[in-house]
Amino acid sequence: MGSAPQTQNVPNWSAYLALVAGVVCIGCSAIFVKFAAIPGTPSAFYRVFVAGIILVPWWLLRRSSYPSMRDLVLILAGGLFFALDLVLWNSGVLLTSAATATLLANNAPIWVGLGALFVFHEHLSFYFWVGLTLAMVGMALIVGGRCVEAIEL
Repeated sequence: MGSAPQTQNVPNWSAYLALVAGVVCIGCSAIFVKFAAIPGTPSAFYRVFVAGIILVPWWLLRRSSYPSMRDLVLILAGGLFFALDLVLWNSGVLLTSAATATLLANNAPIWVGLGALFVFHEHLSFYFWVGLTLAMVGMALIVGGRCVEAIEL
């Protein structure tokens, strides 16, 4: 009697490599924006345009069906909000330090949680409140310390 072959959990190293490459690229993006020293709108446009040249045809070729009109509107709205986020962040990087602009741009989970509480009246766990407190204190220490240094100069 033969037994069923056992499958091994072999890690997909190409996925891990892509993840590491993405983290490095995102981590360096503030430095590249600061180094380019062009306004936020064209910087954000070319960042999305170059990615779109690669991703849109790839997405279209891999689709077996196309999105409905409702889905297309949602996709375009998401793209619009993402573009606005990039324009504001790229402008912020030029107006302040890269660390401060990135810190302020990445506190979206705080506002999503507070929106869930006040708009949708959801119950938030104890861990959310601990995380929110730590995030706000950390942000105040990092951004507040730089503001105090700037005022003293």
